[in-house]
Amino acid sequence: MNTDELIEAIRIPGSYVLDSLPDGKYILTPIEPGEIKNTETSHEECKSFFQQGRS
Repeated sequence: MNTDELIEAIRIPGSYVLDSLPDGKYILTPIEPGEIKNTETSHEECKSFFQQGRS
């Protein structure tokens, strides 16, 4: 979707994951209440944090 379509889509109340593509287009994915989206980088940071102090 382009910028105008994105702006129109996010007017609908809710939570979304927004991905921007190299060609300037966007993918908007609605997420359900209580659903959590996590990136691979964030997942690795969490694992590292919770593994600190363990030997």
